[in-house]
Amino acid sequence: MNDVLYKVLWIDDEYETLPGTIRQAKAHNINLIPFKSLNAGMDELKKNYSFYDGVLLDAKILENEDDEAGTEDTKFVHRAKEQLDQLSEKKKFE
Repeated sequence: MNDVLYKVLWIDDEYETLPGTIRQAKAHNINLIPFKSLNAGMDELKKNYSFYDGVLLDAKILENEDDEAGTEDTKFVHRAKEQLDQLSEKKKFE
């Protein structure tokens, strides 16, 4: 059995409705640390990038935590990718 626990920052506006995903990840030694929006998740990653082993992005995400449902967009995922690329000097996430 693998004792390594991987820490993955997860941006998904509906993570609260996906407890099975969290359980499944834990069964495979992955701790998903969820955020509802691009800005909250990327702020955390910029502050603590060395803590995380990976990043998981939903296809459509909110820009801000207090944005209303229905405002999710794929353009925010592209912005997340750009920000991840900027962090690549410190740590590369694939």
